[in-house]
Amino acid sequence: MSTVLRSEFKAQIATYLATLKPGYPKTLAEIIALSEKVTAPTPEGYMPNPIRLNSYRQSESGPPLTDPMYLAAKNFGLPFVREVVLAIFASNRLDAIVYPTSPKRPARISEAPTPGAPPSFRRRTMPTSRVFPT
Repeated sequence: MSTVLRSEFKAQIATYLATLKPGYPKTLAEIIALSEKVTAPTPEGYMPNPIRLNSYRQSESGPPLTDPMYLAAKNFGLPFVREVVLAIFASNRLDAIVYPTSPKRPARISEAPTPGAPPSFRRRTMPTSRVFPT
């Protein structure tokens, strides 16, 4: 998958950057150079982002869209993964997979809301609610 992501990002960001006004970066290499200059928080509020910078560097070194490895991953790897996921959904009678995107555990809901009740807001947390099967 990373081959596809790196290759496609490199091509798509080049297309996008070509549409920007003068004074903005025109290449991924320019974005990398600007990102490398941010080594500490700036007065404007910019923060260094080493993970993003590394991702830019990997994309810059990624293969072109004509590379056989990219073409194999795109034309055979992605359809294979798609079919495997669809088979897992079908064999387990799933409609969705829900996965937390935060490393923090959600706050405990101490009382179940009344069916049909609106979500409640807790201090310093996101709205919470429950879905009741029918």
